[in-house]
Amino acid sequence: MNQFESFNITHQTVFSNTKEQILAAMSKKNYNFVSVAFMKSWLGFSNYVIRDFQRYWENLKVDHYINDGGTYRSRRYGAFELTKALELHLLPHAPYEQRAYINKLNGGITRIDDLLKKGFIDNKLFPQLI
Repeated sequence: MNQFESFNITHQTVFSNTKEQILAAMSKKNYNFVSVAFMKSWLGFSNYVIRDFQRYWENLKVDHYINDGGTYRSRRYGAFELTKALELHLLPHAPYEQRAYINKLNGGITRIDDLLKKGFIDNKLFPQLI
């Protein structure tokens, strides 16, 4: 399974290419597909900043908390607090649990995943995506 199969991306999938399309889709579905070209132009970051951000996705650890024994999901974890000044502050590393009623296959498991890398969190792109 690749990273997009759970979203059923096909040749018919419509990618949003305007801010209005993104906001409309997010209000209806809570997720959206956005073209790389649009995101690059919208966020206004250099290829270097984007490539630096991407490299952290290439070194994720396999999620060993999968109930079906699969090795198809990788992750790191971090929890943040958003201040009134709209600043993100990393909270102390702690276990995470997604409730079983939300995730029937892998929910109800207390996970202790590796922490997000400092360079990932410090990348200029990270708070813009959040």
